[in-house]
Amino acid sequence: MVLKSELNFSAAVTRVEYQSYDTYAAGNFYEFEMRLCHTALPELTTNFGRNYGGNTPVLVARASPITINGVKDQWFGVKFTTPFAYNGRDNLIVELRWRNQKLTTKIEVWGYTASSNRLLINKGYEPTEGQRSPKTDRLRISFGDVASAPTSLGRIKALLR
Repeated sequence: MVLKSELNFSAAVTRVEYQSYDTYAAGNFYEFEMRLCHTALPELTTNFGRNYGGNTPVLVARASPITINGVKDQWFGVKFTTPFAYNGRDNLIVELRWRNQKLTTKIEVWGYTASSNRLLINKGYEPTEGQRSPKTDRLRISFGDVASAPTSLGRIKALLR
């Protein structure tokens, strides 16, 4: 979950990226999906559906497989096929899921410990419940139609702690 106080904008989200902790061999993630959803909740519960707070998650990206090449301290991510209209009033849930019978590599990302439960994990593909954690991933969100250079602050909001 990304708090609205960390975003401070209202616009179409077009990409989410994560910062690789180290360099990893290419990893294929099958039946990959990313959804975004508004929520008024201040932190996540253990129930995926309850966390949406009556809102409907929007499928913004899908691939089978999506191949991720993690390079130490570099950003990697997903460009959306459907932009997400972030309203600027609610917190934002970024939900990822994939199905791998055999994952041949791991890809870890930088993270930090938040003051509330902002991560919910379940290793199943269609879970209803999960395990909460205040640990959250470092990510950056691109919004709008203006292109930005990788070194530019441009129209990219980085969520760093």
